[in-house]
Amino acid sequence: MLLPGIIIELYGMEWPFFVLAAANILAIGMIGYIREIEDRTAAEKQTLWSNLVEGMQIVLKNRVVLALMVMAATCEMFGFSYSVLLPVFACDILDVGAVGLGMFSAVRSVGGLVAGLTLASLGDYKYKGRILLGLFFTFGVSLILFANSSAYPLSLFFIGIVGITAAGHDAMQHILLQLNVTEEQRGRAMGIWQLSIGFGVLGSVTLGAIAEAVGAPLAQSIFGTVMVIIFVILVLTVPKLREL
Repeated sequence: MLLPGIIIELYGMEWPFFVLAAANILAIGMIGYIREIEDRTAAEKQTLWSNLVEGMQIVLKNRVVLALMVMAATCEMFGFSYSVLLPVFACDILDVGAVGLGMFSAVRSVGGLVAGLTLASLGDYKYKGRILLGLFFTFGVSLILFANSSAYPLSLFFIGIVGITAAGHDAMQHILLQLNVTEEQRGRAMGIWQLSIGFGVLGSVTLGAIAEAVGAPLAQSIFGTVMVIIFVILVLTVPKLREL
């Protein structure tokens, strides 16, 4: 957020970590006030392996769910990994320092809030699949535009669009995934979706390595372009997505 950038400028690099540690300690203390739920529904006991196998079967048998998983993995690897390069853009390319980096995080968070409030206000809206595809495509394009921007105000605008599309895409992913499986399958489907988050680590490492070799703007542009290519492939091969 903006606050860590200001703290770094005023007090030094180590102080945001002290503040974060204090906030985590406070959060741990507040957990003790959570009341235990007495009325529990007994769940059918299954092994981890059987749950994993059933989850994979759901994905492989349902083309819509498979497409959603591909989009989730793509976003995690090629989309959300952009955050590792934000310090490079803020300090080395745009020369706006720690406060500028904090502004990137603040604008991104505001964008996420806007996306969440907008989707919540729409109710049971139509064309969920088209909205999801539009968010996915715009996410990739906005990353390319951000990577090639040399003006800080424009970069803030593009990172705001990134925040909106990233948060909106995540929310739409959850909605469509749960609407396209049975009630009994939802837990396993969401579990497999969580596995896709693991691609984020691979994406961050890969993006950093490419940026080291060819520079941050080109590396980020490549990742954004991959998202656009995946978008085209999904539109052509899974037309049912547009009908959701």
